[in-house]
Amino acid sequence: MTIKPLPPSRINVVGALIQSGKAVLIAQRATGELAGTWEFPGGKVESGETHQEALVREITEELGITIIVGGHVGSIDFEVATKRLSLHCYWGTVVAGAPSPQEGEPESREIQSSRRRRRGKSKIDAAPS
Repeated sequence: MTIKPLPPSRINVVGALIQSGKAVLIAQRATGELAGTWEFPGGKVESGETHQEALVREITEELGITIIVGGHVGSIDFEVATKRLSLHCYWGTVVAGAPSPQEGEPESREIQSSRRRRRGKSKIDAAPS
């Protein structure tokens, strides 16, 4: 009989789709295996935190802004290298500050959605105003 090792447990991470007009804020990873890649800002959910609490903390730490977390956009499970992740995305609205990378944190910028779905509106088009 062959005994296989248990796969690593899933890590819960959160991302915020922070809308500014028709643009959405993205951040570039500064370090790690995925350094230089672009993503929605956010990070790991710490023990005892809700998704919303983790997002507020992570966005403040990374970008120096305060957000209000809105509705759930969606979740997906995936693997990166040897890590198993569950990503949970939420709408975010800036209530204080202007996005500015904090020391050692990633660059950020706004991107505009140039693609439209052929049938109906995309979730970005349906974002709260």
